[in-house]
Amino acid sequence: MILTVILCLQFYCASGDLSRHDIIHNLLREPKYDPLIAPNYEDDFPTNISVQLIIKNIHSLDELHMDFSVDVIFRQQWVDKRLVFNHTKVSSLELDQKMIEKIWVPDSFFPKEKRAKIHDVTVPNRLLHIYKNGTVFYSMRIEMTLSCAMVLQNYPLDRQVCPITIESFGDFACLLLELRFERNTGYYISQIFIPSILIVVLSWVSFWVDIDAIPARVSLGVLTVLTMTTQSSGARSALPRVSYIKAIDVWMAVCLTFVFMALLEFAYINVVSRRKSRPVSTNSQCQMVLKKGMSPSPMMPILKHIDFKKRARHVDKIARVMFPLIFFLFNIGFWVFYLSINTENKF
Repeated sequence: MILTVILCLQFYCASGDLSRHDIIHNLLREPKYDPLIAPNYEDDFPTNISVQLIIKNIHSLDELHMDFSVDVIFRQQWVDKRLVFNHTKVSSLELDQKMIEKIWVPDSFFPKEKRAKIHDVTVPNRLLHIYKNGTVFYSMRIEMTLSCAMVLQNYPLDRQVCPITIESFGDFACLLLELRFERNTGYYISQIFIPSILIVVLSWVSFWVDIDAIPARVSLGVLTVLTMTTQSSGARSALPRVSYIKAIDVWMAVCLTFVFMALLEFAYINVVSRRKSRPVSTNSQCQMVLKKGMSPSPMMPILKHIDFKKRARHVDKIARVMFPLIFFLFNIGFWVFYLSINTENKF
C-alpha cells in the first residue's frame, strides 16, 4: 500500500497538475537553487550564452563628443539544468521584475558604454522565460550612449564605422557588431558649401566697381571677409579639436583666402591708381635720334607719361578672369579628390 501511494504521488506530480506558482517555488527553493552560482559551476566550464541584439532606433551620431545613442532590445539565452521541470500543460514560465532577481543571469556588459538605462515605462522593460528543458530566455530594452572613435579627415563627405562590443565580465569572450554610417551631404551642401560659394562670388563684385568708389569696395571686401570668418567658425564649432586637417577645413581656408585676396587686390590697385604720372624715356624714340646723328634736346618729344589709373583698371580686368577661373579649378580638384576617396573607401 505504501509503495502504491508513493508511485501514485510521483505520477501525480509528473502528470503536471501542479500550479505555476508551485512549479516556480519548487524550482527556486533553497538549497536546490542558488542564484549566486552559475549553472555549470560544479562542472568547471563556462555557460554558453546565445545573444541577440535588435536595434530599434538610432537617436543621434555626435561628432563633437565622439559617440552615438541607440535604443536596443538585448536578448540572452542559456540552459540551466537546475530549472528543468515536467508539466503536461505548462511549456514555459514567465517571471516578472521581482522574480528575475532570484534567477542567475549572465554578467554581460558593453565596454564602450558611456551612459545607459533600462526603460521603465510603464514597468521595467525586462522579461524572463523558463522552458521545460531548462532553457532560460532573458530580454530587456536598453537605451545607451556608446563611444565611437571617428575619423574625420573627409568630413562632411565621410563614412564612419561605429562598433558595439558585448563582453562577459568573468571570461574572455567578446562579440563585435559594426554599425556603418554614410553621411547625407545634402544639409552641408545647402548650409555650408553653397553659402560660402556665394560669399566668394560676392567678393568678386568689387572688380566691377570703379576704383574711385573707395568706400564701396572697402565695405564689400571687409564684409565678405568677416562673413566668411564667421561661417568658418560656425562650421568648426560642431566638431572636436583634432590634430589633423579635415575636408571642411580645406574648403573654408581656401574660400577665406579668395575673399581676402580680393580685398588685397583692391588695396594694391588703390595704391597704384593714386600714384602721379611721371615721364619716362622710350627706347624707340632714343634709337631714332641716335640713328639720325642728332643730339637729344630737352625740347624733343621723347618722353611718355604712364597712366597709373589705367594700369589699375587693367589689373581689375585680369582679376575678373583669374579669380573665377582659379576657384573653378579648385572646386573640380576638391570634389573629385574627396568623392574619389569615398568611392575607394568601401565598407
